[in-house]
Amino acid sequence: MRHIAIIFCIIASCLANAENSVVEGISTAVPDGTPVSLYQMFGRSGRFIASDTIRNGRFRFEMDADTVSDKLLIMSFQNGNPTGRRIYMRPGIKVKVMADSRIADVWRIESPISRQAEMDTFMLNSRDLIIKFRTADSFDRDSILNIINMRDAELLAKLPHSDAWLEKLSDLASLSKIPQKNNYPELKKQLEGLYDSMSEQERSTREGKRSCAFIYTPKRAEMDKPYIDADFYDIDGNLHHVSELPDKWKLLVFWSSGCFASTNAIKELNDIKKRYHERLEIVSISQDAIPLWEKASDSIDMNWHNWNDNQEDYGIFNTYNIRYLPTYAIINPEGIVTDIMFAVSKGFLKLYLSDKFYSELPMQVSRKGKTTTVINPRFSTNETQHSLHVDKIVRGKDATELFFTATYYPGYWMDITSGCAIETQDGNKYHVISADGIKIGEKFYPGDNGDFKFSLKFPPIPADAVSITFRETEYYISGLSLTSDQ
Repeated sequence: MRHIAIIFCIIASCLANAENSVVEGISTAVPDGTPVSLYQMFGRSGRFIASDTIRNGRFRFEMDADTVSDKLLIMSFQNGNPTGRRIYMRPGIKVKVMADSRIADVWRIESPISRQAEMDTFMLNSRDLIIKFRTADSFDRDSILNIINMRDAELLAKLPHSDAWLEKLSDLASLSKIPQKNNYPELKKQLEGLYDSMSEQERSTREGKRSCAFIYTPKRAEMDKPYIDADFYDIDGNLHHVSELPDKWKLLVFWSSGCFASTNAIKELNDIKKRYHERLEIVSISQDAIPLWEKASDSIDMNWHNWNDNQEDYGIFNTYNIRYLPTYAIINPEGIVTDIMFAVSKGFLKLYLSDKFYSELPMQVSRKGKTTTVINPRFSTNETQHSLHVDKIVRGKDATELFFTATYYPGYWMDITSGCAIETQDGNKYHVISADGIKIGEKFYPGDNGDFKFSLKFPPIPADAVSITFRETEYYISGLSLTSDQ
């Protein structure tokens, strides 16, 4: 019985290994010591699997059945820029990668999967230009890319329709997201003809729908226009819409778990949620395919709306013309898009929202004896990179004092110089006398959340002054109102 058990274990082990997939690389052009990375692809999103270093002209990856997806991405770097190829896989097969160039985009792949050979047809058709594109100056790349794209479209017109054909068409169609400094309008005519040649069954596939969305782009969201809604799903599969949210400000956060800046930005939203929960609804919208989104949602604490339209880059991301991550769309309580912006600087979003919400606080003016207090003074322009806000101005016979809330980048310093001044509408300047909460001329480091308060005292200003401008070197807040009728 013991011998039978051993034989069973050997057979089971062999069967398990038989399901493993292998990517074996042979390098004739990439030097030893160069790292090569492999990613598991879900739609257009990827998850890092492993990295290997070329040794003696070889590299190798072995994956069990749970790691293998229909599509992998193999990557290397050329002059600091990522280059790579898609590898089509299934459990138990072996593919060979011929790294015969420093540019991974043109590595040849030997595979038993026919789709690989079909996609390689496009690479081989423009191999010379792909290498030229990767090594050219940025000024020349657009014209080279134009030729590659037109070659691909012309080749599509000659080939029979297949899964690889549909994938290539949708990839070309997605170039509509690139700024119109290339010849996309000319390419678009070619793509329209290719799409028109598709059967209804082909158009109903995911790649067909993606091609349609980019070639025949639906109405896109614009600033100063009403927002555009969509069908969204939460992590439990429940249907949602932006229209169901309360009549507050809304922040749509477009992100992906594969983007480092995106995941960092998601974490920063916790502080924004705490600060503005009464005035702001936050909706994180993921570009990830569902499996990656679910995994990312388990690892990131999001105590706000976490949605996905299950269309990756061709649904709501196409509607809002998202080209970089993270991108934010801000919608006011009336349903108008006030901003669509890309931002990766740590703390920027909090600074920006702080400026926006401060401008909406009601202004109050009160007088007691010879002292006038202005709370939340209105202003014309805040040119302090959204970092300083005047909460209160107190005018007395001996001084004029401004009380500030500062929202700054954590870990960065700021200072108030001795040249800091307020300026009345007649052009007269009154330089700072003293400060409370910050020392004039010294570097000040805000706390962990970047917030602090301080006040600055200036000489008294004329009684007939109706507004002032605060100036600190090149930064200023203009048109600070001193009377309720301003």
